[in-house]
Amino acid sequence: MLNNFTPRSSVMTGKLKGLGAFNCSSLDNEFCRQMMVTPGTICHDGPCFSARMLQSSRQNCRPLWKRNGDWFATERSYSELKNIVIPPGYFRFDGHGELLSMAHARNYLYIAALNPQTKFALWTKRPELVQQALGERAKPTNLQLIYSSPYLNKIAKRPAGFDKVFTVFDSVPYGHRINCAGKRCIECRICYENNGIRTINEIVK
Repeated sequence: MLNNFTPRSSVMTGKLKGLGAFNCSSLDNEFCRQMMVTPGTICHDGPCFSARMLQSSRQNCRPLWKRNGDWFATERSYSELKNIVIPPGYFRFDGHGELLSMAHARNYLYIAALNPQTKFALWTKRPELVQQALGERAKPTNLQLIYSSPYLNKIAKRPAGFDKVFTVFDSVPYGHRINCAGKRCIECRICYENNGIRTINEIVK
């Protein structure tokens, strides 16, 4: 079914306008579904923006994003990954969705390495999959790995091998600065640059 399929990137809107991204369906990811029913998580208490959109304004995207996920979650050859050419600029892995497997993480690492003209960022709540993939190859220098804190209002510890931690709050946190606000990502870019900023905080939308 996926033999002749090539993943398609999306042109993002809203805060992400101006970025390209590969998206996968959060509604067809078992990890995401479990997080959505786990009280206290950002996926449950946010609630998940991706699930909301896939059930409303982006419901027509679900079949393609599921196919993207199915393709990335499977081991891919060098020649298949080399055919995915990303234009220069900034690109997001999983503007919607989440890693499905270690192969998914490995495929993203290869795509970043094969497209040195582009700066990539990957958000995930599954650092163990990325760490397994990093055990096989070094992290490309044009990729920022961002651990997405699973709990609302709680900054998680940065996992080994990751560059930054992204946390969502429901109000301005005491002792912490909101540094993700007021700009589109393409104008801000702190998530995409190797700039020494380790903690990124946002107010829930």
